[in-house]
Amino acid sequence: MMLAASLTEMPTASAPAWVMVLFAVVMMATYVGVAIERFHKTVAALCGAAVLVILSVALDLFEYPTVYNFLKEDLNIFGVIIGTGVLVDVVGKSGLFHFISMWIVRLTGGQANRLFMTLCVVTFLFVSVLTIVPAMLILSSLVLVICRSLGYKPMPLLLSVAVCANSGAIATFASGLPNIMIGTAAGIPYVDFLRVSLPYAVVSLVVAIAGLRWFFRNDLPWKQSDEDKAALKQQIEGFDPWALVENKGVLLRSSLILLCTVIGFALAQPLGVGMDFVAMVGATAALLFAGKGVEDAIGKVNWTVILFFMGLFIIIGCVKHTGALKWVAQQVVMVSDNRIELLVPLMGGFSAVASS
Repeated sequence: MMLAASLTEMPTASAPAWVMVLFAVVMMATYVGVAIERFHKTVAALCGAAVLVILSVALDLFEYPTVYNFLKEDLNIFGVIIGTGVLVDVVGKSGLFHFISMWIVRLTGGQANRLFMTLCVVTFLFVSVLTIVPAMLILSSLVLVICRSLGYKPMPLLLSVAVCANSGAIATFASGLPNIMIGTAAGIPYVDFLRVSLPYAVVSLVVAIAGLRWFFRNDLPWKQSDEDKAALKQQIEGFDPWALVENKGVLLRSSLILLCTVIGFALAQPLGVGMDFVAMVGATAALLFAGKGVEDAIGKVNWTVILFFMGLFIIIGCVKHTGALKWVAQQVVMVSDNRIELLVPLMGGFSAVASS
């Protein structure tokens, strides 16, 4: 009830009720379009944004330059996506990820059980220090290389990596775009975010590993005989981790730049800079000291995700500007207050009956 009172005391929107309803309907229609995938999610978001901007300007709700204000609050998200995308592409061309995949095979002896556990843990760690999109690009490449080398079916390991990535995506400030958005808006320090979220992420990982191990119990050779293990060992001895490494100096520089970027994510807030700045500096360093094709690396950035978020931020900004979001919140709180007010006398009656 106090929350409802505080919302009522807030200044009301200048837009009429029918405008708020119209904008809310367009926003929900966009979300439905994204969910049912009749159109590509980026197309749906951009269409919704275009419709709301046209309506806003036509109805004289705001002038067009206001749209830039909707975007500037979340520019850090675009910086993180672009920076990590370029960084991952440049580092991948150095042969580092193939090198890591071969060492994972050697570490596990190629045995399905050990390989499964190692990939799940590596996925959790990779996603924790990088955002989930570039980390999944790396990990899917690792899995395909490993499965192609050992003759395993890729589907169980690829799905396991995808599921465990969701556990890693809640571990740190930098592991997921929602984390970055929430943490930045709330001003949560990296270490505080880690201390609260990491235990839940670890529990989620353990549950995921147990469930995946049971679900794929018939899809991988979990129990391998001594002869099978000996054959795998002999096969692995012929693998060369340096096969795709053209220049060891580039590999070393790429590894160092990636490591420094990850450390930079953790130190961004104490240093007073944004994670987008760290990502862009890492990308610039990779292009300067380890990159070859600058145009190709920039072209590998996931521009569809950037355009999707751009459309989404414009939609939310337009709807928020009309006051529709506050109106919905008021209705939800008022309904909750009414239910509480109805429940109080009922609970009192139940108590009287029980005492008698």
